[in-house]
Amino acid sequence: MKQHFACVALVTVLMAYIVPAIGQATNTTPGPSQSQPGSVSASGPAPAAGPIPAPGVPPPQPAGYPQVSMPYDIRNPSASDDLPIAGPLAPRPVNQPEQIHLAYGGSTPGTYGGQQSMYVSWNTGPVQQRLGAVTLPNVSCTPSIVKYGLTSTALTQTATGSATAYTQLYVPQFGFEQNYSSASIHHVKVQGLIPNTLYYYTVGDGTPANTSPVLSFTSAPLPGTAPFRLVLFADLGQSENSSSTLEHMQESLATDPVNGAAAHLLYIADYSYADTYQSNGTDTALIPSSVRHQNFQAYQPRDDSFGRFVEPLTQQYPFMGCQGNHEIHLQGDNVTNFQSWLHRWVFPWRESASPSPFFYSYDYGAAHIISLSNYVWPNYKYDSPQYQWLQKDLQSVNRTLTPWVIVHFHNPWYSTYSYSDFKQQDCFRQILEPLMYKYGVDLVYNGHVHSYERFYPVNDWQINQCGYTSIVIGDGGNQEGLTINYVDKPGNCMAVSNGAYYFQDICKNDAAGYGGAIFAGGNVSGFCPPANFQPSPSAYREPSFGHGTLDILNATHAYWQWHRNQDGDRVTADSTYIIRDTTACPSKAGITSGPTPQPAISPVPSYYSASCGPACNNYTGQPVGYGTNVDASGSIFTPPSSTACPAVSG
Repeated sequence: MKQHFACVALVTVLMAYIVPAIGQATNTTPGPSQSQPGSVSASGPAPAAGPIPAPGVPPPQPAGYPQVSMPYDIRNPSASDDLPIAGPLAPRPVNQPEQIHLAYGGSTPGTYGGQQSMYVSWNTGPVQQRLGAVTLPNVSCTPSIVKYGLTSTALTQTATGSATAYTQLYVPQFGFEQNYSSASIHHVKVQGLIPNTLYYYTVGDGTPANTSPVLSFTSAPLPGTAPFRLVLFADLGQSENSSSTLEHMQESLATDPVNGAAAHLLYIADYSYADTYQSNGTDTALIPSSVRHQNFQAYQPRDDSFGRFVEPLTQQYPFMGCQGNHEIHLQGDNVTNFQSWLHRWVFPWRESASPSPFFYSYDYGAAHIISLSNYVWPNYKYDSPQYQWLQKDLQSVNRTLTPWVIVHFHNPWYSTYSYSDFKQQDCFRQILEPLMYKYGVDLVYNGHVHSYERFYPVNDWQINQCGYTSIVIGDGGNQEGLTINYVDKPGNCMAVSNGAYYFQDICKNDAAGYGGAIFAGGNVSGFCPPANFQPSPSAYREPSFGHGTLDILNATHAYWQWHRNQDGDRVTADSTYIIRDTTACPSKAGITSGPTPQPAISPVPSYYSASCGPACNNYTGQPVGYGTNVDASGSIFTPPSSTACPAVSG
């Protein structure tokens, strides 16, 4: 059994060209043959501004758009066990940095053409995992120091930051509940970086014994420049299947034909799957339901091992992500949640004027990238902080400087897989989609569904040239396995009697008229697609593990590839050009008119938001607090910090 993925030092030149800025490119067609299934133009004829020809223009009527629906491949194991917390995934000596990861920190205001920034994060010190009380570490005991420079032997610059910590606590019920206190989690923002430049760095407390080896990263490209590559994945977990995905991602980074050093990782949530375990580390599936917790306990050492699992990539490339259902980690007070995600992962929410770490945006080369949340409250209202922030953010995008607008969030609006995935988030879609259509969003990426699917440009479940290309890539390889059934196969569409639990985000009185019937438990006409009929917006779907790459080539053309796992090698199974036609779709050039349409609907709270109530807000919460908890005796208390600093060697 593989315990970690190998770093592949394979360099294959797929194409060679230099693009100093948008609109100044001489391009060569990248990647595999255009004759692969599903390799079709995503948005009609190529505009004159784009030098790359479309690989085949479908006729304008939806009936003429080809569709591919792949059967389940028995070579692709549906599930595999998590890797053991041993070997490469084992904890390192107490004060040595581990779980090193990067995140893009944005451009310094007022310094266009000049300075970029990078967040550098890591963990040090012991964790506490035991029955009974735990204490937070004194995070002031260990300095947070990054030394960096332009050569590996001259790290002449220093940046400092601070550390945080959190607890995960449960009420004793069956006698096996264990509480957890994290190690010190360090975050340093390195500023004043020259764009698109290789930097070498170390992290640690400043002593030789507790400093990392010399590592490297490349700073972000200037806003307004291309080409560059995004590597996208979701629902990874830490299984043997996950290991294959990471191996193939390493190949995608090593063979990047556009600008490998400046690539960055876009992660669409569901990280460690720690909540598939009870708090003592026992797989929840192995415990009879009568003697296990039903509120999704989480074994926090799995969050630690996940950080070590992805570290070979995240210590070199910026890792930008959102949060999903497997990050909720509801604690024993039935209020406190998301603490691990909030403390471990830092993203530029303050830099993008967001009121919450749950949604943010940033410019990266020729793209404006927006991260949204399915898990903030109230999510589905026009006056919600997320809606109001998104509207201002979209209004502020400079489509000359950053013509591409890419949005990602975990649970998909569009999926044609079965059971609870089909139209699960329709209320959320009805609230935000008109806004995204008005401002010409180009691509939307989601996870959650453990398979792959790409849609033609879509709006309101109809192919629309001026809509966005929706892509689901929740196929990273986690131990829960693949989603393999399509909703249009007989018997696979959700039984409406299951009602509100599964259709948690459908509006009661939406325009389609099926919401009220669902919550009433009645039969719904028109909700399920006809049997054996792939819904027309769906272009390509396949229940396989894998990852994706998006090459932003210039202002009008991008190239998407999905690489599946089961062939042993990294095989590109689906690919297409994404073409921005600003003549046919002025909204994609930033030209908008009139108010944003708002359908008359009555939102219904989501299942998770109803569970944790106002605590789901987190709009003004700082990613350093730990809230109210319950100790082993069932008493409410605030965990104390250890006041003494341990002796540090070196």
